[in-house]
Amino acid sequence: STQSTWDSRAYYSLLHTLLGCNWHHFWAPGTAHTPTTPEAHQQWTALLELVWGVFGEADLDPFRQGLSFLKDLHDKHDAFVRVFTARDRYTLTSVLLQALIRRGHQLYQDRVLEVLWHVCNADPQMFYVEFSRALLAATPFADTQKDALHARMCQHWHHTAPPSPTSSPTRQSKKVDHTTFTHHWLDFVNDCTYYLDN
Repeated sequence: STQSTWDSRAYYSLLHTLLGCNWHHFWAPGTAHTPTTPEAHQQWTALLELVWGVFGEADLDPFRQGLSFLKDLHDKHDAFVRVFTARDRYTLTSVLLQALIRRGHQLYQDRVLEVLWHVCNADPQMFYVEFSRALLAATPFADTQKDALHARMCQHWHHTAPPSPTSSPTRQSKKVDHTTFTHHWLDFVNDCTYYLDN
């Protein structure tokens, strides 16, 4: 109904305000982005988990609001690197993958991919190798299909960031450009969609 749609929009708008406009309640000033208190960190985590709910909404407006909110956190605070844990990034990747597979929000596919690109570049190796393995483990695919898709993602990563012959770069030192990431991730989404439909 129209009323429930507006209620949903108001709910998520309030949630984004609580997180975005009260940043210094949760995080101490400075570059380290350490929690102000253990209680504040627990509050942040609980509120962030509620944010993921927007990406299961059929209504496009809350979905768009959620993407804009995450992009704003990235632009203002580099949140995917400094604040989001690996678990946070994985959870977000999982819910956005489901949104892409369902194809119910195709209008915002480019925005979804931009958010995921920033998530990926918080730790590209973890995203390509570990996240893809965990995402596939949660699917009903046959083991051979999971292995093939994971091997392809690993191959993409090694092709994108080959080992340095003279040094051992940190996991975060290699970044993936947007065009390359989009190509790799849409391939992954299309393969997952094909296996789910067949």
